[in-house]
Amino acid sequence: MGLYTFNDSDQPIIPSFLWTDEYKLTMGQLVWLLYPDIPVRFSLTNRTKGINLVDLVEEKRLREELDYVRSLKLTKHDRAKLETVKRKDGEPLFLKEYLDYLENVAMPPYELSRDDRQYKLDFCGKWSGVIYWEIPALTVINTMANETRYKANGGLAAWESSRKTGDERLTEKIRVLKTRPDIRFVEFGTRRTDSPAWLDHVIERLVHELDGGQLTGTSNVYLGLKHGIPVSGTMAHELFMAKAGIMYGSDEEI
Repeated sequence: MGLYTFNDSDQPIIPSFLWTDEYKLTMGQLVWLLYPDIPVRFSLTNRTKGINLVDLVEEKRLREELDYVRSLKLTKHDRAKLETVKRKDGEPLFLKEYLDYLENVAMPPYELSRDDRQYKLDFCGKWSGVIYWEIPALTVINTMANETRYKANGGLAAWESSRKTGDERLTEKIRVLKTRPDIRFVEFGTRRTDSPAWLDHVIERLVHELDGGQLTGTSNVYLGLKHGIPVSGTMAHELFMAKAGIMYGSDEEI
């Protein structure tokens, strides 16, 4: 399966279960170990109220894309790649038992409804399954909304113009970075990318055009493993928010 590109809606937007940020897997492992049955609710919040998602994202296809995400599991090929990811001490980052779990992970159903001109999208269930919804859901909605904008402003020509402008800006950024070989960075664009195809293109250019290991990795697990660069991340505020809820009213560990 190839990555989604404009006017190629017969292909699912999300290419793999590994289309996620690295911290979702590291946090996911901790949740699986310590809090596998804790109930949580994740909700989509559109912070830009002037953008009406209902007008930009067609509900039938949105459901189809979300249904496809639910079907994704860690494949044997994906697992083999994750087994190569090491900690700084050289030990495997992910436990064998956790990878066993991911091969059969059950992402809970989503709840989709409309609230005025916005979608109300919720994911409810065990934290150990809900945690994997965040990144693919954001990617699906961003990609679909951007595709609608392109279609409304010239279709393929608008998409190609956007790509041309993006490439010009990327070329200039690469030029500046080459003058500063002391700058080293990790790519963290997955949550807000225009589409999977565009982020794939950006990382491919960075890998091939920057010298001296300036690009030290990406947070995107799928693209990091695809392009042979380290996957890297920290943790999200999600971990502290859920932990605070679990520990509410008590200072004792559970």
